[in-house]
Amino acid sequence: MRIKIVQLPSYYLMIPILICGVSSPVHTQTHKLAIGTGRFQLTVASVITANDVRVSYPREYEVYQLKYRYFTPECADGGGIVIAARDFQAKALYSEEVATPTQWTIKDTLLPYVVADATACYTVDAQHTTVPIDPGAQRYWKYRPPARVVDRVLMSVGDWVEGRDVDGPADMPTDQMGSASCKTSMGITVTERAWVFDIGEFAIVEYVFKYSGQTGSYDGGEEITYSDPINDCYIGVKFRPVICGGTTERVVPNSGGWKEGTDEWVDYVHTEDDENLRILYGWDGDAGDFFLVEDDEGDPLYQSSGLFSGSQYPGMAVLHADRSTEDHTDDPLQPHRFHVSYGGTYSSNVLSMGGTLSFQDIYQLLDAGPDSPSPFDWAGWKDAGYPSDDGPFWYYGTNHATEDKRFNQMGTLGFGPYNFDLGDSIRVILCYAVGTIDWPMAISLGAQYKDGTITRGEKNEILRSGRDSLFARIKWVKGLFEDRLESNLGDMQLTLQDMSSELGVAPAWPDSLIIEPLQGRCRVRWFPVEDAVAYRVYRRSRIDFDAMEPRMEPAYVPVYQCGGDDPGGTMEWSPSIDSTAWVDRDVYEVFNYWYYVTAVGSDGTESSHFIGRTNPKPQDNTFGSVRPFDRERYSLEEVHVLPNPYNARSRKLYDWPENVLRFVGLPANCRIRIFSQNGVLIFKDYHKTKTDLPESSYDWEMRSATDQTVASGLYVYVIDQCKDLNGNELDVSKIGKFVVIK
Repeated sequence: MRIKIVQLPSYYLMIPILICGVSSPVHTQTHKLAIGTGRFQLTVASVITANDVRVSYPREYEVYQLKYRYFTPECADGGGIVIAARDFQAKALYSEEVATPTQWTIKDTLLPYVVADATACYTVDAQHTTVPIDPGAQRYWKYRPPARVVDRVLMSVGDWVEGRDVDGPADMPTDQMGSASCKTSMGITVTERAWVFDIGEFAIVEYVFKYSGQTGSYDGGEEITYSDPINDCYIGVKFRPVICGGTTERVVPNSGGWKEGTDEWVDYVHTEDDENLRILYGWDGDAGDFFLVEDDEGDPLYQSSGLFSGSQYPGMAVLHADRSTEDHTDDPLQPHRFHVSYGGTYSSNVLSMGGTLSFQDIYQLLDAGPDSPSPFDWAGWKDAGYPSDDGPFWYYGTNHATEDKRFNQMGTLGFGPYNFDLGDSIRVILCYAVGTIDWPMAISLGAQYKDGTITRGEKNEILRSGRDSLFARIKWVKGLFEDRLESNLGDMQLTLQDMSSELGVAPAWPDSLIIEPLQGRCRVRWFPVEDAVAYRVYRRSRIDFDAMEPRMEPAYVPVYQCGGDDPGGTMEWSPSIDSTAWVDRDVYEVFNYWYYVTAVGSDGTESSHFIGRTNPKPQDNTFGSVRPFDRERYSLEEVHVLPNPYNARSRKLYDWPENVLRFVGLPANCRIRIFSQNGVLIFKDYHKTKTDLPESSYDWEMRSATDQTVASGLYVYVIDQCKDLNGNELDVSKIGKFVVIK
């Protein structure tokens, strides 16, 4: 179903909407957009930089804070692109002698080596290194994001950004895809297209490097262009793990705040068997510096819960790399080179001209050949204690035998060499995925390690299972992709459509969501979805900000389903799908509530769990929520008895406790009296609140004041002597009846 226009009730259309636009030269903008409507997100940018968040996972816990630490699902940075060539006829380029290039200084010069670097280091004028191609990064939607109206206020129409978001084709293989292009100072245009599969939680990214001759930079009003062949050209795609960014808590006692984010390790695996796995991946390892008194692999939060906040293993795997500009079949020997940069993004060791590496240095690193050993010996990687004279020095994180700096690492996959004539292109296709233990295990494992229940070796063995899950996921994706790419003769669209069909296609999400507070209730309404067999409503009623302990369960839980089979458990269920509205009665007046709705397909797949949310914000923890109107304190209209009648034989059908009657809708404090049909008082009690919430129910075990079980019959109850939470008397009372059948 294609949704182009969102229609709302007329009174919602009266809400004023202010749209602000800011215009600036495209050369000065870094356009980036997050792609993916599920737990896995990938960022595309029209300037392919190293410092942008590249991979985020899992999004379920993206709004979370433990005392001093703000948790984010960041897994990896963009990494950037580096292109190096030999014997390049430059019309205008940076001088290779300048460590901090700021202008075009060479004209009509044959350079022995040249580099175009799309890494945003602070020492590089990235504006002249890569130039975005207008309109910059774009995000394509299979279905328009929903309009969300909360308490008569139009919050936004999803995540739609004018000028950046467009309607994609109806046969798009994923709910979202992204694209971005930039020109480089060598005249090679880089185009990136990314698809994120919510089912399966991975991304397919296609890079096309085309020798267009255009640089996007100008000399006297004319664009600087190239047409001479480019020979012996290497292309490097970078990857930098940044597990769980945005931290402020000192993860381990006696470690400084600067240390956080300096212990990400990188490794590469290229199997030479039939599987031909080519995977560059990272993880949060042991920092291994003398400030530490404890092992910090996985970033345990020692100062609070012990949670392992850095359990992710993000990876970037090669699915396809052209053999040449003339032969576009996959070259199983690519990448040509794997390189690890020790010392952090801004170190001279990084494969970037932001440091002190010359053009020749960078070229020779990429040209060195495939025999680059992995810096880590997984078979010998064991917990050998702290550094000693006979211990494996490389074990201690970034304190590598060939590098004395203690900063995180960046990996680079180098492809080539390629020879380009004007108009030629080559294509590289990558898969991004993440392996990790799940959130409940990260919580429980961290608590056990903090308390000393498990040893360092035991917890590391469990954490490192994330590597196995990453490899299994990439192997599975690679099998799906290669079979279909070959059968479709290289057509990416058909390949991905076939993959999507194999995985299952989720229905569209409801295109409008209306949440309203009522008297002691909350109402959720949505628009119907074609081909949906059921709808599910999810609710959130707690804020994670400033929490002292992490939550084992997700922030949102399912509370209602209409259509489909009875889900069981505590979810309310209606067999009919005809009604697209639901009233939530299980609410307290003092709480705020957030809701979203998913559509369920015939195969059980659900639409996005994220696109319809209005999450709270750290600076506004009630944003996007509703609170039920306070009940009238001077009315007992809602007081009633459940079940009525009470039938001892049929109670098992609806799983009701034996010999229990429940009075609901009560004020905070009151007197409850129960009389027989003849007017004899058989029971009396005073209902009092036990918390700072108004108690709305009272359970009577159907026993008299003399502790006798009551018999079948008609009974009369009286509610009086009512008081509110503050002890103020309420001038109300109520008389009602109920029946007991035994």
